[in-house]
Amino acid sequence: MIAHDGSRTYLELIDAIQSCGISSTILADASAIFAILAEAEVAVHGVRKDELIFHQVGAQDAVADVIGACTAISQLKVDSVFTTPICVGGGS
Repeated sequence: MIAHDGSRTYLELIDAIQSCGISSTILADASAIFAILAEAEVAVHGVRKDELIFHQVGAQDAVADVIGACTAISQLKVDSVFTTPICVGGGS
């Protein structure tokens, strides 16, 4: 991937992932994760997916985190992943 300031459209992000040369399984998993994130962003911001711009989520480190996690899960042959509930806060 080329150097990037972190802001890229959903379609640019998917194109960047597809050009990484990763396996089809990891590509499918990473793409599915970003599709879920895109749906959440679309719901919050009220834009179409093709208009969506990822900011921090589109940064290279965030993309590397997702691809790295997908790679680890694939290579370790993980069947399930469990997490505690996400703390979303409640400040004012």
